[in-house]
Amino acid sequence: MKTTRHALPMQKTASGEVIDTRPPDIEDWLNSLPYVDFARTSALLEEATAATNNVAIKPSVRLELAALYNRPYQYYVDTQIKLGSQHTLQSIDLMVRQIAVLSRIAANLASACKLVATEGVGHKTLWGRFKPFQVGMLQAIHYLSHEQIFSYLQYTPAPEKFWREISKLYQQAELAGLASTELKLPEGFGGGGNSTIAEAYKRMAVIALLDPYHLPFGAIWEIYNQLERWSSLSTIEIFKRGCERHGAFAVDLDNAVRPAPLEAFDDRNLCETHRIIVVRDLEDEINARLDSLNKKGKTEPDLCISPYIAKQVLMQMAKDLGTPPRRHSPRIASQGSVQLVFGLNAIYYHGNGGKEFAAAAEESETVVTDNLGKASPTGALPAQYPAEHWNLMDMGPEGFSVSATAAQGNLVRVGDLVAIRRENIGHGEPSNWSLGAIRWMMKMPSGSNQSRLGIQMIAAELMPVGLRALTGGTHEVEYRRAIVAGDDLTRGMNDIVCGPGIYQTNRELELSVNGRVWPAIAVELVEASNNFEHLIIKV
Repeated sequence: MKTTRHALPMQKTASGEVIDTRPPDIEDWLNSLPYVDFARTSALLEEATAATNNVAIKPSVRLELAALYNRPYQYYVDTQIKLGSQHTLQSIDLMVRQIAVLSRIAANLASACKLVATEGVGHKTLWGRFKPFQVGMLQAIHYLSHEQIFSYLQYTPAPEKFWREISKLYQQAELAGLASTELKLPEGFGGGGNSTIAEAYKRMAVIALLDPYHLPFGAIWEIYNQLERWSSLSTIEIFKRGCERHGAFAVDLDNAVRPAPLEAFDDRNLCETHRIIVVRDLEDEINARLDSLNKKGKTEPDLCISPYIAKQVLMQMAKDLGTPPRRHSPRIASQGSVQLVFGLNAIYYHGNGGKEFAAAAEESETVVTDNLGKASPTGALPAQYPAEHWNLMDMGPEGFSVSATAAQGNLVRVGDLVAIRRENIGHGEPSNWSLGAIRWMMKMPSGSNQSRLGIQMIAAELMPVGLRALTGGTHEVEYRRAIVAGDDLTRGMNDIVCGPGIYQTNRELELSVNGRVWPAIAVELVEASNNFEHLIIKV
């Protein structure tokens, strides 16, 4: 093996130098790479996997090399990307850049495994040994699935031809009678685990049904892991006329379209290339988990989904796997622009007339001398609280969608709080700020540099307040930013949004508004996430 430090390992052949394809040499080279330097090492992995695909080698050797390259690839996925909802706004931008190169490595590994699946058919193996082409088909689906998930993490459309490629691999396995055959993966691909091509295919089919663009940021990985545990709760069947349509979805193996509800099809539109994904048992399991979560107030230990987003994710899954709801109040196309402010801190600042939050100083338990607001020292807008201008696309009774042609500096994700203000209302005056939450997000195909957000309204008016608990730890009894939905606390029951960690049933709370203190009790938790809690309080 000829190589300089960290350069690609090369070997001489009759036609010139090509990348080394001897597994022991590649393993030594991979062990020498500086994994702390993601940019350099990932670039080398991308180059090496692409170069290896251009060399003619035996299917068994190609699969062994793919298993070796899988180790550093999987290491980066686990440590850099697969943090799920643990990502912060600061880490998302870096992660999106890392996804781009890992997606290309996944595509190279998928191509390698597809070559194994094609070239390995008919090759004899020793008794009891795995057949390379079977593992090649399974791992090709695995890497294609990662490409799909990477696109979901960026809220971009699925890779071109994804469903055609993954369906072709499943169809190939089905024709060979291997779709449901359990395969023990070689050590480099996880080792010891048994899986089937049918399970890998239907897992991605179910994920596609869940409309990932409506999920909290990073939740897709947790669902991907959970569906592996719940693989027995869904089935894939050949279409038969008269089959039950509820909880069933159809996918055409000869088409490039993702699964769609079976209720949307007429039997005359279905043929022998259609497969039916049945998820009724899975839907029952999800609803049972929701009931348990509502009764116990906590998730079961075997649930892979983060507790903060479990209720939201399970409700979304139950909705998407059941009968699709019909929109009774259609959206109306609209024009104009809106100002958006993202995050609780920025919403408080803008809603409070440009006054920053300041912890209240107490003279007694019931008298507050500070109104929890202080003007910015220079009178200028703090750099971290910019208002962005987005184009209004359409409106409905529960919310609206907006678009922007370029990123404006704020990193946003599904589930984030947002304040909205219409521009050019009446005689050119902007409206008051309203409160909402981002429910879906999509980035248009590369080249357009356009993003779209779907925003659900929480309140047409908002009131910035200080909120604290009267019992608990030091942090809990200190005033924090909060937003009351509406502008009147005298109604008795009020919706309020604050940072996570404040809600406990019947917990005594205290609100500070313009120097006046209002006692309150926490009544109900409406929604909880890593970003905020929405609760009902009795004042």
